Amino acid sequence: MAYYYDGKDWRLLEGATDQYSIDLAIQPFVGNKDFKIWVPNNFDNKFRGRITLRQGLEASRNLASISLVTRVGPTLVADVAHRAGIKRGLEAVPSIGLGTSLVVPLEMASSFSTFANGGIHAEPFGVLKVTDNKGRVLEEAVPEEMENFSPQLSYVLVNMMKGVVQRGTGAYASRLRRPIAGKTGTSQDSKDMWFIGMTPDLTATAWMGYDDMRSLTMKDWTGGGTVVPWWTEIMETVLKDQPVRDFPVPDGIVFVTVDQETGKLALPTCKKRILEAFVKGTEPKEFCDVAH
Repeated sequence: MAYYYDGKDWRLLEGATDQYSIDLAIQPFVGNKDFKIWVPNNFDNKFRGRITLRQGLEASRNLASISLVTRVGPTLVADVAHRAGIKRGLEAVPSIGLGTSLVVPLEMASSFSTFANGGIHAEPFGVLKVTDNKGRVLEEAVPEEMENFSPQLSYVLVNMMKGVVQRGTGAYASRLRRPIAGKTGTSQDSKDMWFIGMTPDLTATAWMGYDDMRSLTMKDWTGGGTVVPWWTEIMETVLKDQPVRDFPVPDGIVFVTVDQETGKLALPTCKKRILEAFVKGTEPKEFCDVAH
């Protein structure tokens, strides 16, 4: 079984439910256990200033992830990843937010499925059942299920990842014309490119790279621009006969129209507004106070 660097897909697993704005200040971080100085950057080496976590997730902005990891702590991120379905030990350092740990594609699909399944993790298996020549069932898989996250937290994460397809780096997948949530990933030096996408019924991981960790020759390739298109082509066939339905909204979720810039309740004068999902009781109470 091969392990690969997962690019930026850990952003799903950072507990990114607090959609407050964050200040993307440039600062060095201790990036690994050898205490080497690591200075994170965005893929395009540009900075957008103050953005919300949703905007950071949708546009795959590295510094948004790093800022969140430093707030909640890398140990918590590693614990969430484990509860979601990642079995391999992860190094609990700030760079975990950019996918610097080796993972298995199957486990990435399994962990994303946990949130699509309302926080219930089911161990993946390869054989549904075994029958004899008379059709009698000799053995049948019964997946072990554990509710590791609340349905409300899980829905907020899925709702944020729907934005990756609606407006962000996974936009190519929107041509399937059905609700899809997902996350793209491009590892450092273009050694790996990813897209993990999911519908309410199916999660699929697409990975591109070499087993020997060589960099891909085309430096301008990315998970969103290169992997998402062929993930989409495959899923067009897989989902052809599947009914179109949206992710179910659990009790305890409220939708509020907020200003994208501030994350506060939107006013009629706010130019960029979005209908945002919140766990009931965590929605913003203050109105936007920025002159647009």
